[in-house]
Amino acid sequence: MISTFLTLLAVSLDVFSFGVSLGAQKRTVSPASAVYFTMLSCCIFGLPFLLSARVYAIVSRVVCVLINGGVLLGLGAVYLFGYIFKSLSKSLKFGQNSSLVPPFQNLQVFTHKSPKTATAPLKTLSACAIPVNLDAFFTALLSGYGLGAPILVLSLNFTITLSALILGNRISLFFSQKKAPDMGGLSGVIFICLGILKLLEI
Repeated sequence: MISTFLTLLAVSLDVFSFGVSLGAQKRTVSPASAVYFTMLSCCIFGLPFLLSARVYAIVSRVVCVLINGGVLLGLGAVYLFGYIFKSLSKSLKFGQNSSLVPPFQNLQVFTHKSPKTATAPLKTLSACAIPVNLDAFFTALLSGYGLGAPILVLSLNFTITLSALILGNRISLFFSQKKAPDMGGLSGVIFICLGILKLLEI
């Protein structure tokens, strides 16, 4: 029972990081949206979990780790370069519209008030459900058959995943609103770090 709980807690770290990344972008995950994302996550975890006893013998662990780490790195690159491109676009637009641009204007992020939060759209949650839960998918695929009774495991997975998403999002929102610097690029850094850590398991 303890090993099952620790395994599910470990695979929920990516979901926790996803909640943190949304908070860094000033996006709030509503309770209904959190339940929706958690249900998607449980489906991604549940299918390989139920089939794990049959497919364990034909799936290479190294291949799983490479796919998992590669997707996390790709997701991080998309977030990070998107943030950089958005920041550069804003800077260029400001420069074109003003003839009195003071030096070190980019330091405005340290003095302006934090922008208002927005609710994370369902399309964003849907698009990120698979890459965020790849670790859970492969864990269920390779060792799900030894975790325990399906009803108990799936119930624990739902509870832990939901808690990780909401907790990560709320903690990130709290600190991002308390600090003035713009942390929009944090999400990309988080996913890149997760990808590197995953690849180091090979």
